[in-house]
Amino acid sequence: MKKPKIKYSFTYINLKNWLKYSQHRFPIKPNLTRLRRNSFSLVFPRVDNLEVIFKTGGEIEVWVWKDKNYVVDILVEFDLYENKNEHGYYCQLCEPREYYQDRQILWEKNVYEPLLEWTINNFKPENYLCLFEIEPKGSSWARILPVDKTEKDKDFTYRIYCEPVIRQERNRPTK
Repeated sequence: MKKPKIKYSFTYINLKNWLKYSQHRFPIKPNLTRLRRNSFSLVFPRVDNLEVIFKTGGEIEVWVWKDKNYVVDILVEFDLYENKNEHGYYCQLCEPREYYQDRQILWEKNVYEPLLEWTINNFKPENYLCLFEIEPKGSSWARILPVDKTEKDKDFTYRIYCEPVIRQERNRPTK
C-alpha cells in the first residue's frame, strides 16, 4: 500500500495552518515548497543556501547547501518523535516529558516556536553564513557567525564561503 502524499499529512496541514496566523512573526516570511512524497521544505526569500526540511518521520532539519546537489551540513534539528498515551501527546525525545491534550500544541511548542526563535536569532543583517570544507567534497560544516567574528574564526583556513545570511535586495529601476 502506498503512503499518502505529504500534502495530506498532519505535519504539512498543521504547519500550513500555523503559518496562517504566525508567519508575520518571522523576520522573513517563510514559504512552503518542494513537496515530495515523504518530505516538504520551508524556505525564506533572500536567505540563500538554507532550507528547513520536514520529513514524515518527525525529522525537521535546517540544511545548508553549497549548491543544489551538495548538502554541506545540517545546521540545527527540531526533531519531534511524537507518541500518545493516557496522559496525552508527548515527544519521545524530551526529558522531562511534557504532555499535551492537543497534538497541534505539541508541534507548536516543540517545533514551530523553537524554529521561529532560531530564525529570529539568526536571520539578522549582521550575521553571515560560513561554509567550511577540508577538501573538495570532503568533510564540511557550516556556521552562522556575526560579521565581527568571521575573521577571528578558528576554522578560517577551511572557509570556502561566507556571505550575509540575508541577501540584500537589489534596487529596482524606477519607471
